[in-house]
Amino acid sequence: MRLFWLLLVGCEPPIPDREVYLAATRASDASQCQDIRNPRLRGECATMIARDVAEDDLRPGLLICETLRGLWRDECFFVLADEAEIPFERARRICAKSGRFQNQCLGHALSREARGFLSDLPVGEEPGAFQRLDAYVAESIPSQQRTPLVRRLMVDRLMQRVTPGAPLSREICGDAPAEICRAVYTEHIRRTDTSAGQPDLAWSRVCPVQNAEQVISSGLPGWTRDVDEVARDTWRRLCGRAARK
Repeated sequence: MRLFWLLLVGCEPPIPDREVYLAATRASDASQCQDIRNPRLRGECATMIARDVAEDDLRPGLLICETLRGLWRDECFFVLADEAEIPFERARRICAKSGRFQNQCLGHALSREARGFLSDLPVGEEPGAFQRLDAYVAESIPSQQRTPLVRRLMVDRLMQRVTPGAPLSREICGDAPAEICRAVYTEHIRRTDTSAGQPDLAWSRVCPVQNAEQVISSGLPGWTRDVDEVARDTWRRLCGRAARK
């Protein structure tokens, strides 16, 4: 969630506005926000109160969002849909009111719901889970948005099988499509370098890659024989990308 204006260094509102904001949020009274002169801070004030009151009961928060206009109305509905622990269908109805944030709002809600398809995923059953997830997502969002979302969810799920520093193996990828396994390995490499404090593209130090031992000796995760083809293909793509930089 983005940082809100009141908290940004060097952007403090006039003292009267700041005092009204703090008083309104302490009292959880969105009507007091109307006394704030700055329109940006006024909308933020009401949105924060809507979020807070919605923790106990979503309905009062939604009523506050209904009173807003423009950007802050969109933001308010997005915040409530994003933070509420509610079923997807209800979140979708709220997202429909989030205007410019609707696609992002819907994507977040769908991601939370869709993870249920992947919570119990034995090795070897990845293709079926992928198809079920894709079919479920297809009911809610356009195809151009669906494919990246489904792919990301699958990669995130398979990354849960990864042990830091361990080689890529079939125990991680199972029978997932090659593109998903490549994405998992790429993310594994990236996270390994990031955790070691390496800058972006530092992994390119090993290019061109000849074998797993070369990769391991550089401090990056190698691979086992059962995923040799996809691992080598991952490095061909990565090194090709680095050469074009």
